Amino acid sequence: MKKKLLKILKEVLPFIVGLILILFFFRNNLFNGAVNFNPHVGTNDYMDYYIPVRDLMNDSYKEGKLPIWTSKISGGYPFLAANIGGLYPVNYLLKDLEPQQSYALVLAFHYLLIFSFSYLFLREINLSKTASLFGGVIATFSGFSANEIMHIGMLTSFAYFLGIIYLIEKYIRKQKFYLIILAGIFLGLSILGGHPQIIIYSLLFIYPYALIRWASVGNKYPKLFLSLLLFSLVGLGIGAGQLLPQYEFTNSSTRSGGLTSEEILHYSFPLSDIKSFWDPFGSYSVDNTINGFAQNGWPTDERYVYPSILGLIFFFAGVYFARKKDYFSVIFTVIFTVSFIFAAGGQLGGGVFFSIPPISFFRIPYRIIFVTNFSIAVLGALAIDKLRSWDIKDKFNNRSKLLLVALIILISYSDLYHHAKKLYPEVDGGVWYQENETVMYLKENLQKNERVVNLPYFNASIPVYIKDQKMWTDPEFHKNLRNLLPVYNNLLYDIPKNVGAANSGTLKIERFNDLESEIFFNGWEYDPEGKLTGVSDTFLFLNRIMGVRYVLTNQPFNSFVTVPAKTIEFENGQDPLYIIEFFDYFPRQFMVPRAEKAGPDEILEHFEKVDFEPLQKIYIEEDTDWGAKGGFSATSEFLKYEDTEVVIKTQAAGDGFLFLSDTFYPGWKAYVDGQEKKIYRANYAFRAVEVPSGEHEVVFRYEPESVKLGINVSIGTSIFAGIIFVTALIREWKFTKNRSNPEISEKESLTT
Repeated sequence: MKKKLLKILKEVLPFIVGLILILFFFRNNLFNGAVNFNPHVGTNDYMDYYIPVRDLMNDSYKEGKLPIWTSKISGGYPFLAANIGGLYPVNYLLKDLEPQQSYALVLAFHYLLIFSFSYLFLREINLSKTASLFGGVIATFSGFSANEIMHIGMLTSFAYFLGIIYLIEKYIRKQKFYLIILAGIFLGLSILGGHPQIIIYSLLFIYPYALIRWASVGNKYPKLFLSLLLFSLVGLGIGAGQLLPQYEFTNSSTRSGGLTSEEILHYSFPLSDIKSFWDPFGSYSVDNTINGFAQNGWPTDERYVYPSILGLIFFFAGVYFARKKDYFSVIFTVIFTVSFIFAAGGQLGGGVFFSIPPISFFRIPYRIIFVTNFSIAVLGALAIDKLRSWDIKDKFNNRSKLLLVALIILISYSDLYHHAKKLYPEVDGGVWYQENETVMYLKENLQKNERVVNLPYFNASIPVYIKDQKMWTDPEFHKNLRNLLPVYNNLLYDIPKNVGAANSGTLKIERFNDLESEIFFNGWEYDPEGKLTGVSDTFLFLNRIMGVRYVLTNQPFNSFVTVPAKTIEFENGQDPLYIIEFFDYFPRQFMVPRAEKAGPDEILEHFEKVDFEPLQKIYIEEDTDWGAKGGFSATSEFLKYEDTEVVIKTQAAGDGFLFLSDTFYPGWKAYVDGQEKKIYRANYAFRAVEVPSGEHEVVFRYEPESVKLGINVSIGTSIFAGIIFVTALIREWKFTKNRSNPEISEKESLTT
């Protein structure tokens, strides 16, 4: 019994070591409420995207709803379809925790998956425990993993990619049916909780790897093809709940036709940054200028690839063994080379891939660096294994060799830890997300679903950074900047905005993005020195028609429809924050007597010229003879306003249109007194419905078929895959038990 326990302890000890290292790495996030920010930019997606959307997601779960739509950003946004992980089981299990804590747990959990699967893979290719432990540490804490704490979806897909590779390798060796089913389940989980770009890049690696490895053991391909088909069908079926809404969103987004090669290759890994493999911050500028700020900002921080000095040394040693025709050294040297060529884009001839769907739908090709980093970890582990296998006879030297490898692992971890914390320092999340003066003022004064708009966060931060370089590392300064309420942070405080998605590189609703970009980027007017001189007439008109009451800015401006509302001063030299109020703006919904047909470009011209009265007519893109024939008077009011259901009471002296300045999007349905009515795309990107004279109740309800069908397919496939997996596992257990029992084996032999 004692020997058995010792054997089990030896097997689980590496996982315990990995868990301890991960808990230490995230100790402040897990136990002290810390969040990580980019010191050169003052923000990142960790703190200003994933924490706010996690708060909204948790609130939806607690209300017994799925987070499929939010009305608080971009005039309304398909939350589930935007790759948030709303159907990912791990996110649901953590719904009762605070967003900072739940996010930290998700990070630690996926780091544990990365460590475990990379370790198991290395063990599966017959490396020693210590070599596998070294490779697991490099894969878990270096480069891609260290950077993507700010993109949990990418980290999730990386974790399951490693799990799939491990299961594929094990399946090739053992050919056990349940392994391929489990790999398909992992693919489904990756789709539900991960990022489509990393999933696509993963599959570009997985299929060729399986083909090469299958051939290497002398098997025939038909069985493998059927196995990979089953793996794909299970994964796609489980992931359908995310895939179908995402497909619908892509068709309605700015990426419906894919991206141009120029747009994609703009974010290739620059060969000039190759030194960042051994000097991670060598490409950062020390200049206290706008150029320095731009160079240090996104996307430089996302190109972090550092694998530690020892990790790099042993990687080169692993490449050396490829010259000796060591099998896995050759394979992963090739994988490293191909993935790096892909990441470099056109610089090394890899640009030819980026016009091919679905690759053409994703920016930032250097994100395939996760394959590069994993290859470094594998090659480093192979080199460590060669070190461990040196022929040393006496026990003392073997023990010394073990201690040497342990020291290498500890030094590598310390090196990676130091640089990862330099990449993303920690700040107190409790202080960071406290209700600041801006939030308190808006909560007190906003009413009737009025919206807020703000200038881009960076427009305010750049000039201040240049004034005083000490502020670059001052968390208090960054905290004060948050009075500008960076986009998505409004979700934490239930403050509606008409901007949000335009600030991100994610999917954006095509029509609405044109208007949002005009507001968020083009509407602010600056002089050559960067001082705000005013806003455009189009900016004022679009915000008024979207029910915006307050503008947040770090420099004041005057207009004929706004007045100063509040000024917030700071003691550290930061520019004051100005809250400016529209005194003449339109409600979020209102009745109009008629509609006029116009094409999309014509409507945009009307917005630019500001030559129509929104309360008198709307523009739609099809013929209609509906509308008031004579005088018209009407009232309307919200009876209910929720993310997926809006109820409005109308009273009108004649037939008219109810206009709602929420985003037009597939899946929304309208009902007038219970009867379904057509929703017109009104004023380029909004909604309108015909309403007869008299008193009526109009309901807008989000009922997307893509979500319903996707969830049903996901549930059905999950049940099917679960049954098949358990059945196959039981059969395998019985078979193994019978083989280990001589009496049963003898009976089977006699029967045969």
